[in-house]
Order: sequence, then C-alpha cells, then structure tokens
Amino acid sequence: MTALEQWGLFPPTLLVVPDFHGKTPLRSFPHFVDKLRRWKKKGCELWLHGYTHADPPNAVPTRGPVQWLESHFLTAGEGEFHRLDFDAARSRLSDGLAVFAEVLRHRPAGFVAPAWLTNRQSLRAIAAAGFTFTEDHRFIEHLPTGKRWLAPALTFSGRTQPRAIASAGFAHSMRLALRAPFDLRFALHPKDFDSPFLVKAIGQLARDVSSLRRPCSYGELLK
Repeated sequence: MTALEQWGLFPPTLLVVPDFHGKTPLRSFPHFVDKLRRWKKKGCELWLHGYTHADPPNAVPTRGPVQWLESHFLTAGEGEFHRLDFDAARSRLSDGLAVFAEVLRHRPAGFVAPAWLTNRQSLRAIAAAGFTFTEDHRFIEHLPTGKRWLAPALTFSGRTQPRAIASAGFAHSMRLALRAPFDLRFALHPKDFDSPFLVKAIGQLARDVSSLRRPCSYGELLK
C-alpha cells in the first residue's frame, strides 16, 4: 500500500477472493481479514472477485473459437465465470456475498470476474445479484442504469521473468498515451511486485499518470 500512496494511486479498489483456489478461505486468515478492514477504513473499496478464482469443475465446454482462445490464452486456468450457466454463477456469487457479510461485515458494491472473463449467463447472474458495478478489460458498467465508461485497464505480469520484462516495456510505452481522451485503470496483482525492475517501471508510469490526471473512485464516476 505504501508504494500505491507514493505513486498517487491511493486509495485503490481491492478485489477480494473468498477462497483462493479452494485452499485459502478468508475465515482461516483472521490477520489478513483485519488488514482488509483497516484498508477499508482508510478509504479502500472492497469488491468481490470470483469465489475461488479458478476454473470450476461444473463449467460448460467452450463454445466457438473465440471462447476457446480466451480460455486458453487470456488466463492460466482462472476464468472462473467464463463458462458458468446462470444458476452456477448465481450460486458462487451468493456464497461470496455470504463470506463478505460474515467475515468482513460488508456488502461489496462491485464484482469483477477473474481474468474479466464472463458470458451472457454469468453477466445476468451478476446483475441479478444486486451489484452496482462490474467491469471488463475496456469498460466499467453501472449495472442499475446500464451506463458504461470507456476506461482501458493497464495490466502487467510478474509471473515469469519474460513476462516481467515484456510488462516493463509495456509500461514504458504507455507513457505515450497519457493524454488519451478517456479514463485509465491500473490493474495490479501481488505477483507484479515480485520483480524490482517491473515495480520501478509501473511506479514511473503511475507517477506520470498522477501528474496529469486525478485519481477517482468508482463511486465518483456517477457524479
């Protein structure tokens, strides 16, 4: 969080997974839950981010070449809501909201699908669950009104050395687009901070963005 404050990206929206890969339930990590509560008091928004963040066993097969490519190349087995039908998606959303209510005593305003991958059925379930916001790689959507904002997400990857090198190059190149006539989002993952040179590149880009633009919460978009 200190780095985000120094970069001018504070307070962020934190995407919370209730049971990452079915092995790390929030209920079993009270110290981390306390951190989330403290960050919330400092102004961070807490949103639901899938339930396990992993491909579920009850997902339907991929339909068509586009969905196949998305499942195999846009995520490493983590497109949890990409191939769920309405009932399966709604069940996972209900379970996630129950964990938020029990552990965090909080109702999240937004839901972001892992890898931003959804389908028509899971999108219907997200809207039916009563969330205010959702998003994908390019757009933020206010579900009650259907209003959408173009706000491309700047994403990085520190998962492997080649990915970190490529991401650092991407961060440098994006400095050319800082005056683009639309909002920008930084989408950061814990693994992104494993590479010092990638952290340096992201930090420089974030400082450049912050010098020209004002950080804004999702709620402020409605105003």
